[in-house]
Amino acid sequence: MPPDSDADPSVEIRRATHDDYEAVADFTSDIWPDRGGDYIPRIYHDWLEDDDETDRKTFLAEVDGEAAGIVQGVLLSPDEAWFQGMRVAADHRRQGVSRRLNEATFEWGRERGATI
Repeated sequence: MPPDSDADPSVEIRRATHDDYEAVADFTSDIWPDRGGDYIPRIYHDWLEDDDETDRKTFLAEVDGEAAGIVQGVLLSPDEAWFQGMRVAADHRRQGVSRRLNEATFEWGRERGATI
């Protein structure tokens, strides 16, 4: 997805892979420590879609080659999409990462016919 004029051009959005696990686990490690930590590291590998799956996609944001954020989109029905688990690494907050992840996920949902 090409950067828009308001976004940091160093933010790249791509499909998350199993190789990204350590980086995602690292930047989510400080989320909700008083509640047993974030659930993302526990479900991360289950979230990743196979090449032929079209009903879900997990996006990873990178800033200068470093994992900076994550979100998953899921089609609940032919016209309804749900976005879940958005996280942005502390060092990359307030820099447009979540906006770029939102844009990518909305575009993905629209391309699959979601209107809700």
